[in-house]
Amino acid sequence: MYIIERSPVAGALRHHLYCEMQIPGETMLSDVAIDWDVLEEISDIGDAGGAAGYKEHVNKLLQRYGIDCWLVTALQPVTAADAWQSGIFMNAWPEPWYRRYLAAGHYRHDPCVARSLESRRPFAWQDLSVEVPLHGSAEAVMAEARAFGLKQGVCVPLHAPAGGLAVVTMAGEAIDDAPRTVQILELIALKAFWSLSGLRPIRRPSSEQPPHLSTREREVLQWFAAGKTDWEIGQILGIAHATVTAHRRNMRAKLGTTNIAHTIAEAVRLNLIQL
Repeated sequence: MYIIERSPVAGALRHHLYCEMQIPGETMLSDVAIDWDVLEEISDIGDAGGAAGYKEHVNKLLQRYGIDCWLVTALQPVTAADAWQSGIFMNAWPEPWYRRYLAAGHYRHDPCVARSLESRRPFAWQDLSVEVPLHGSAEAVMAEARAFGLKQGVCVPLHAPAGGLAVVTMAGEAIDDAPRTVQILELIALKAFWSLSGLRPIRRPSSEQPPHLSTREREVLQWFAAGKTDWEIGQILGIAHATVTAHRRNMRAKLGTTNIAHTIAEAVRLNLIQL
């Protein structure tokens, strides 16, 4: 695993986001500046000084997007649902909802849990019923969540250390779940999780393995995360520019990503590299 210094990663992500957010004929400097500021603040989560500091820092970031409650927890199979709360890293849910969720045994029927156990992609709660309409107990969980003020939400499934699964779920009355915002929320979730997971271990409930990247691919990705271009990486590693481009293309195919910034974020989420 490659450990990447905070500042180079933040700088690289700012650079890649800037390049990828440009639309021919349009000026987006104000949007880019906002994203740059947020990325700096994301990088600072790990310096917030323990769990209480992390919670306060993440709260301030998430409130910008209409999110006022969130939870970071390891995921257990529904067959072990009675003990799922032992895997919580940070609970910023409203206390009445948390008590109701436990008392009703909602974990066993929560469609967010089911989707997070199966998927490696962030998703908005509104997408849960797009492919298969929710019925019965699953719909009852979401209906009760709405009654407690968790009307909209986003979940970010994560691959934890030692191969375990975890999720960061974020919700509010009316949140910004536009695709660009979800990318930022994913980075916030990643950094919050890695900061919190350093405070306590996580149990491994699944044997699912992340996609394999070769040693060379990880090395190339490390340099991308440090802000280097294809040509610069080729010069550093002594390989052809076309070879670097091929590695970038292969990594995107393996991780199912759309651009290099997305590839960096996905590799961090899968514990292949770290912020």
